[in-house]
Amino acid sequence: MKPLNSKQSKQKNNSHPTTAAANCLTSGSRQWSWRDSNEIEQKHEDDDNVTKDGKRKDKDLPEVSINKKTKKAKFQIFVTDETADLNTRKPETNQDFERALLGSPNSSVLWLQYMAHQVGMGEIQKAREIGARALETINLVEETERMNVHKALISLEVQFGSEEDVSRVFTSALQVCNAKPLYFTLVDDYEIHGKIKAAEDAYRNMIKKFPEDLEVCSKFGLFLFKQSKIEIARELLKACLKRFEKRDQIQITIKFATMEFKHGEAERGRTIFEHLVQANRKRSDICALFERATAINYSSKVMKFFLNKWVKFEEEFGTIEHVEKVKLKAIDYVDSKRTDNDRVVLMI
Repeated sequence: MKPLNSKQSKQKNNSHPTTAAANCLTSGSRQWSWRDSNEIEQKHEDDDNVTKDGKRKDKDLPEVSINKKTKKAKFQIFVTDETADLNTRKPETNQDFERALLGSPNSSVLWLQYMAHQVGMGEIQKAREIGARALETINLVEETERMNVHKALISLEVQFGSEEDVSRVFTSALQVCNAKPLYFTLVDDYEIHGKIKAAEDAYRNMIKKFPEDLEVCSKFGLFLFKQSKIEIARELLKACLKRFEKRDQIQITIKFATMEFKHGEAERGRTIFEHLVQANRKRSDICALFERATAINYSSKVMKFFLNKWVKFEEEFGTIEHVEKVKLKAIDYVDSKRTDNDRVVLMI
């Protein structure tokens, strides 16, 4: 092989763009790496590399005119998109995340992935710092994105921090975010990590803050049933019935009746529901009651109970059309369960 002369060596060494971070330029959401501008000018003005008609002779580079009209184009042949592959793969290194965040600073998904990346390497403190950076960076109008970061910080401290750390990040989040989603995140994380006493305390604080919230009360009730604190759950239902309006009283009663079916005493659940039917004697009220009950994704056993009761009610107080409508609903339910290989028998 013939040795390269100085000019050929220079051409060969300059045929690939540098990857040094100091030579990166951000353009919108894309980052580019290019050479020193003096080298580019010198290379383009080299008469030995240009033909008479103004075309480049280099075989390694595309032909680009160097006349004034295409002066901009001649620079672009030396520009390489170093982060184009980030569009097709997840960031894998700190540098990947930093480059990606330059283009999408308001993306909570990227910030949370960056935090998870640090946690995966055991860098818990760095994960905290990245979460703090995210809150400093994400625009204040991006409330959902900021909420996601607050939730992630709460989850991080529940798993790796002390109770003081949890209290600190939770209190900070409460000052700027909707409280209920934060409470739900807190209690869910406590349950996931087996901190049952802390979860129950958080539920009690939530009940004090949202005493008439149907979702909060039913979620706390389900927690108590799952922890076999059935009597406390029943007392919670009594307290809810005193505070709720009639519409919500029916809804919370249905929910607690189904909790009895699943986690308590099935017979007590049937009794609660039948009392509810007797207390709402108007046909429209009863139909609405059954509609609410069967709209929830209960177990096959519970659904069988509700649908059977509904059919019997329509047979006594409704018309043939009403009975057929309920039977069709039952058939649809059975068909949906068959797709899950769940064999359901409804005695209708």
